[in-house]
Amino acid sequence: MHIPIFLQTFKESKNLKYCLLRLKELKIKYKIFYSFNGKLKKNHSLINKIYNSTKARSRIGREMSSSEIACAYGHIKIYEYIVKKKIKNSVIIEDDAFISKNLIKIIQKKINIIKKYDVVALSATSGFVYKKNKNFKYVEFCDFETHCNGTGGYIINLQTCKKILNENKGKVCTVPDWPLNFKKNKIKSGLLLPFNIVLINQNFSHLG
Repeated sequence: MHIPIFLQTFKESKNLKYCLLRLKELKIKYKIFYSFNGKLKKNHSLINKIYNSTKARSRIGREMSSSEIACAYGHIKIYEYIVKKKIKNSVIIEDDAFISKNLIKIIQKKINIIKKYDVVALSATSGFVYKKNKNFKYVEFCDFETHCNGTGGYIINLQTCKKILNENKGKVCTVPDWPLNFKKNKIKSGLLLPFNIVLINQNFSHLG
């Protein structure tokens, strides 16, 4: 059984068509989750309902932008679906990602790392990793020494989704919406090398 792929976007996104074309080209099945366009004034009342401003300021030292809130909320909705359906492992990508065909090997479980980690970053992200890499078939893997920060593409398991939802109570409180200290909550995270599983396409990421 393949690992399911969930695509996080919003209906007005100009990135979506490029991402869908790539998924079609690779013959990868997916399920779309629509958040909302945070830039539209009609959605600002929704932001007030789903955003925990106090927690956001305490965690990142500033208010989040409407677009950041909308994006993080999209991930929360996916976590809620994962928990409801009791999906053991999932791949989540955002619509400004350019997907490598190497992702096929992951969803077909040809890279046997899923059971060893809770969160696996599939694109280059901030955070320090340990110098010593672990070799797997097709790729190398680095454990994160610090908190990873980036949701362009990643694998996440059911237990971690439950922990995140229990912490944020369904409200956005940080960027990305991973409000947990991974180490304190015993969440094992890491980064796949090389950085070619999911690339954030800088040519059109600003269009969203």
